[in-house]
Amino acid sequence: LVCHCHYTAHCHQRGAAQPARSPSFVLSSFLLLFVIAHSLEMVRAARACLVEGKAAPATAGRRPLRAHALSRPASRPLRHASSPAAPSPSLVSLPRSLGPTRRTGARSQRARVAARAAAGDKPRVAIVGATGAVGQEFLDLLDQREFPLGSLKLLASARSAGKEMAFKGQNYVVEELTEDSFSDVDIALFSAGGGISKTFGPVAAAAGCIVVDNSSAFRMTEGIPLVIPEINGEELRSVDWKARKGAIIANPNCSTIIALMAVTPLHREAPVKRMVVSTYQAASGAGQAAMDELVLQTREALEGKEVTKDIFPIQYAFNLFSHNS
Repeated sequence: LVCHCHYTAHCHQRGAAQPARSPSFVLSSFLLLFVIAHSLEMVRAARACLVEGKAAPATAGRRPLRAHALSRPASRPLRHASSPAAPSPSLVSLPRSLGPTRRTGARSQRARVAARAAAGDKPRVAIVGATGAVGQEFLDLLDQREFPLGSLKLLASARSAGKEMAFKGQNYVVEELTEDSFSDVDIALFSAGGGISKTFGPVAAAAGCIVVDNSSAFRMTEGIPLVIPEINGEELRSVDWKARKGAIIANPNCSTIIALMAVTPLHREAPVKRMVVSTYQAASGAGQAAMDELVLQTREALEGKEVTKDIFPIQYAFNLFSHNS
């Protein structure tokens, strides 16, 4: 195109008529078509790589283009201006820790490789409290997000052991939660109450499992990260489920997560000095048993009967009371 423009200007200065098809015009046209075709081919190849998760085919004299180098999250995670860029962590692919240094020696290197090979390419997942309301929600989310599972283990109390639960067209038998439940588990999602988490969370972590706890058991424990991925996901940089080193990750209360998702970006622009927060909790916050009792209390209250109060000492059908009552 540049050659063609120069040729046209040259003809104009000399007062000569420009040929209908100058050599420069033909050359520039072929160059333009080649560039367009090559660009479209690169775009198609890149799109195919992103969809299939494969490396792009190498061109002559160039390294293969990897799909993950082209992809990026839809939105940047929230972070403080002075903090390093926070990743967008998920249970599908937790950030990998750095490999062994030269000082660790060949033995540590072989042990690390062996641990990764034993873990496999897909995490083996266990749900503790699988028969509860949150446990069933875990299953729904794993299904909706097409979580890559190496295996799935459903754990609950002895009372629920033997029960069958469906997941992706397959029936799974619920197993009793014991201290030996985690030897073949990479990631354990806990939502069976603080007492269960305090008892079995450290056991699972000692077995090399990454524990994600949904209770209040470890929220204020020193050394255990309290994580909202979109806000402080960088806390998970050193967590690697394939390494089989074990860890416990806590998450805040549901109302805290929702509030901080809105307040944090405001706080980073203009620091918040004081907040007054009032939350109104549903019976579901106490689990499936509380929801079942709410239905029972509602029926009994409408029939004029004495209501059953096994979960809370106060009637909560048609009622509102302080959480600390």
